[in-house]
This record gives sequence, C-alpha cells and structure tokens, in this order.
Amino acid sequence: LRGGPSMLTPSSINYFASASSNSSKMVFGTLWVNAGKGREESSESWAVGFNLTAKPGQSFSVTLSPSFSKSSNTIQYVTYIPDDDRYILSQIDQQIVRMSVRLNYNITPDLTIQYWGQPFLAAMDYGRYKAVTDPRAENLADRYHVFTDSEITYDEENNEYDVDENNTGTVTYSFNNPDYNYDEFLSNLVARWEFRPGSTLYLVWSQTRNYYEPTGSFSLDQNLDKLYTAEKPYNVFLIKFTYRFGLR
Repeated sequence: LRGGPSMLTPSSINYFASASSNSSKMVFGTLWVNAGKGREESSESWAVGFNLTAKPGQSFSVTLSPSFSKSSNTIQYVTYIPDDDRYILSQIDQQIVRMSVRLNYNITPDLTIQYWGQPFLAAMDYGRYKAVTDPRAENLADRYHVFTDSEITYDEENNEYDVDENNTGTVTYSFNNPDYNYDEFLSNLVARWEFRPGSTLYLVWSQTRNYYEPTGSFSLDQNLDKLYTAEKPYNVFLIKFTYRFGLR
C-alpha cells in the first residue's frame, strides 16, 4: 500500500496472441491481441493493435502502429489519510488510445531523414471507493469496506469526496477526486548528413504537446481536438556536429 502494510492481491491469468504476414513483401504487418482477468472479479483487461509497414522502395518506409486498450481494476490505490490511518482504494476504469507513426527516407547513403510521432490519449475514471480494513484477509471482499451512498458524497465545488464513516452527519475526512484525462503528443524529426566518413551533422526538431483535464470521461474527437488546440506546443531545435580527426 505504497509505504503502508502489504496487501494480498488476487492472482490473474493473461493471454496473448499475434499473427504476422511475410516481412519480405512490400506491405506487411502484425495483428496482436491480449487479455487478462483477475480472480475474485478483481480485474479484467484487453487490448488490440496492429503494426503495418509499407516499403514502396528500398530508400523509403512507413510504419503505423495503432492500439486500443481497456481495463478495470477494483483495488486501485488512491490515497492515504494519515490523521485517520485510512488507505483508500477504488475501482478504476481505464481507456488508452495510441498510434505511432514512423518514417524513414534514405535520400542517399550519407543523407537520411527520420520521423517518429505518437499521439497518446488516456482516461482514468475512478469509483466505488473503499477503505482497507484487513489487508491480508483470506477473501478479497474481507480486505476492505466499500463506502455506501450515505457514507460518501461528492463535493463538486471543491472536486473532492467527503466521507462520513459513522453516519453522524459530520465529515470524518476528505480526499481529492482522482479522475483525470491525460493526452500527449510526442514527435521527433531528424536529418542526418555524414559529409565524410565518421563526421556527421544532425538537425533535430522535437515537439511535445500535453493536455490534462480532471475528468474521467473519454471522447476520441474531443480529446484530439483539445490536445492540438487547448495548449501551445513545446518545441526544441537541436544541432549536433561530430568531426573525426584522422591521426597517424
């Protein structure tokens, strides 16, 4: 429990399968899928994706690698309340979409251009909060107490949850709403020129975009739109020069 007592977690079983086409062809790819399930209904997950590569010529190639994953975990750690010595867990429903794009262009044996970019969209929705009671109990359901509707309420103004453990009408403790969306775009463009054996000039452009929102809802269109319009990108331009001196 992240610095607290150890807690038993149920075992799980995971599956993975993939199928690939002939990589010697002009267009080839790999389709993959994986899934997992925890005992005592503690967790479940699945993901699917593929890699598709096209080589229209010996000097150029492009690879696309999209994927989508969805998972649920009933005992996700949330926070620790030191004054009341409470470890708070919850169920988390998670969705992640990503797609890598990779381009390679060999203009000449000494001059190449490479590009890599990846949008990453993730939504984390928390719910069904619970407090750890007996972290090493034999059955999973005996290791925690799930808050009832009368014990926990959401304070929208402060974006936090108030807990009344004894149903007295008085807040025992509060914790922040952990729901969030995180979107990110990373990219690198590299031009490499080896103007003499062992001596190379690199020109690099790197761009990062980030967007954070304290909600757990997921919408592909809205997440992409906010990622590219809500915040300004962070750009880095680099020049690297190496020169090999011949010593006899």
